[in-house]
Amino acid sequence: MVRQDTWCIKQDGETVKWPKNFKLWEFLKSDVAARKGIDNTPDDHSIVENLKHTAWILQELRNEISRFKNKDTPMTVSSGFRCKKLNQAIKGAKNSDHMKGLAADVKVIGVKPADFYKFIKERPYLHDRISKVILEFDSWVHISIAEESTKTQFLIAKKVRKWGRLVTVYESDT
Repeated sequence: MVRQDTWCIKQDGETVKWPKNFKLWEFLKSDVAARKGIDNTPDDHSIVENLKHTAWILQELRNEISRFKNKDTPMTVSSGFRCKKLNQAIKGAKNSDHMKGLAADVKVIGVKPADFYKFIKERPYLHDRISKVILEFDSWVHISIAEESTKTQFLIAKKVRKWGRLVTVYESDT
């Protein structure tokens, strides 16, 4: 059972420390899950560990952009963990890193998504723990966390009309 606290969680009686600007509930909340009655609570300790790891990397990104802007720059998580049922409900990728707790869709308050995407891309020292950065529809930035050292993939997601319907295409930006 996962208990949500302000700064930490309890997993099997063990306290797992979280960064000061992110909380577990931010990674679990979902309007779609609430509307459809889906329980989006992770049932595996490894997912909770992955979420914590993801939160610490996002904290590092937040700290970095705050230093760059010379002011505290909050970041919000619009999508974090997705259980299998939720991922199917939103028609997410079958192998989505969100289902492993290794991805988050984020917005930085006061920073355009394209500028935050560029900010990450221009700082290679941040890439060693990030496997994928996607500027999605110029509305948010998807960040996938690397399970092992890898070259970061940069993509831009757009909606285009093909055969009379809108489809998502991903263009490489590396």
